Amino acid sequence: MAYTAGSILYNIAVNTQQLVNATRTVSTSTAQMAGGFNTVSGSMQSMGSVLTKVAIGVGTALAGMGIAARIGEAMDYIDVQQKLARQLDTTYGSLQVLIKAGKEYGIGADEMTDAVKDLNEKLGEASYGVAEAKKFFDDLGLSVQELEQMNADEKFKAIAMRMKELGLSTEQASAYLAEMGIGTKEMVLMMQDGGSAIDNARKKMEVIVTGK
Repeated sequence: MAYTAGSILYNIAVNTQQLVNATRTVSTSTAQMAGGFNTVSGSMQSMGSVLTKVAIGVGTALAGMGIAARIGEAMDYIDVQQKLARQLDTTYGSLQVLIKAGKEYGIGADEMTDAVKDLNEKLGEASYGVAEAKKFFDDLGLSVQELEQMNADEKFKAIAMRMKELGLSTEQASAYLAEMGIGTKEMVLMMQDGGSAIDNARKKMEVIVTGK
């Protein structure tokens, strides 16, 4: 059987629920527009450290199964992703939620990561008073200051919710997202669902963290 870093991480977490629960640290920081998913988002912030502890705790047992080397790869993957998340001014859990949500629409991890970078750049421009960038968020009725305080998945969820509330057509949604540099067909479809894909991905990741 072939094992990937992702599948190993998932199986480790799911099959060692007690260890996950014992090491779980819940953080409940709240973003103004995070809405009903703040508690889940809080637990996502500790996902990287939780999975690392899980991998270490079961590594010896897995050695007899011939996949101990894969655990090292999985831990390296977590480390890389944690560093990338910090560079994007978000958390490991938040980034993984977006990547998982994007996969539902055929959006690759690299494309989703680039989208986060583009959104952060747009927010930075708006924060410094660039008229075009500021208009982008004003037209959606979103506060730049509030968005800057959110994690990446919360930012995308807030934008997706507003796009749905405004009833934007596919063409309008595409035009808005194109201004941010992420107007691909797949991204437009994901954002038009009002953030449902993000919510679903968050719930699935919460199961991995809590075992529930």
